[in-house]
Amino acid sequence: ILKAAKQYPALKLGYHLRALSADFLEIFLDVMKDFDWNTGVHGSSEAFWLWGEDREGVEIIQ
Repeated sequence: ILKAAKQYPALKLGYHLRALSADFLEIFLDVMKDFDWNTGVHGSSEAFWLWGEDREGVEIIQ
């Protein structure tokens, strides 16, 4: 069970922020896998969606 749990797809996220002006922020994301890769389970790739939202939580930015 532990081996299967370690193969469950998860991501480790890091970020760097830089203010460009009072209204704009530049965001750099570091996205790394945080699970044991098994080609028999995951194949040759694993797809993920990364979503962000505006500060009001109204608009989703992809």
